[in-house]
Amino acid sequence: MQAGSNVTLTLTPGFAGQAYTEYWKAYIDWNRDGDFDDAGEVIFQGNGTSAQTVTVAVPVNAASGALRMRVAMRWDLSPGGPCCIFYYGEVEDYTVYVQGGNIRVAPGAAAANDDQAQQSSVATVETTPTSGFEFTATYPNPVSPVVNSKVNLEFRSGAGETITIRVMDFSGHVLTSTLFEAQIGGNRASVDISRLAAGTYLIELIGTTGRRTEKLIVQ
Repeated sequence: MQAGSNVTLTLTPGFAGQAYTEYWKAYIDWNRDGDFDDAGEVIFQGNGTSAQTVTVAVPVNAASGALRMRVAMRWDLSPGGPCCIFYYGEVEDYTVYVQGGNIRVAPGAAAANDDQAQQSSVATVETTPTSGFEFTATYPNPVSPVVNSKVNLEFRSGAGETITIRVMDFSGHVLTSTLFEAQIGGNRASVDISRLAAGTYLIELIGTTGRRTEKLIVQ
C-alpha cells in the first residue's frame, strides 16, 4: 500500500452449501498504536451473501511498515467492536505493508520490508489466523444419516492438544460433544450425526489456541 493512495480489497465468504447473509466489519491500525479506535480505522462495514469489494483510502500520514488489519464476519448480526465475541462467524488478522507514510519504525523492524511491498492497486496481505485451527474439508456435506452416520472433518491445528469437537444448533444448544487428540498440522476426525434431524447445524472445534466453526447441513 502507498500512503495517500486508494487500494482495493475483496472479502469473500466461504460456504459449504447454502449461502447466508454475512455481516462484515474491517479495520486497519493506521498509526500502529495497538488499537482500532482512532478516526478512519474502520475501513469497511456492510453485508451480503457474496464477495464484498472494498476501496480503502490509505491516509497520507499512515505509519510506514507493517500494520495490523482485522476482518470480522458474522452471521445474522453486524459485528460489534474489534474485540467483540460471537459464535456464528469468524475474525482474522492480517499484516499489510504501507510505503511512504510519515512514521517510521525502528531499524530492523517491519519497515525494512517496505521495498518488498507490492506497488499495485490491490493490497498485499499475509494471513495470520487468530484461530488455532483451519478447516480443510468437511464431508459429506450436505449429509443424509440414512446413507452416512458420520461426517469426516479434516483440519489443521497450530498445536498438539486435546480439543473439543461439538455440534450445535443455531440457537446455541450443544447436541453432541467429544474430545479429540489433535496433532500439530493435519488432522482427521469423525462426528456421529446419526441422531440429528434434518436441518442446518454448526460444527465447532475448541482448544486452548482458539476455536473454529463450520456449517453442516443434514438432509
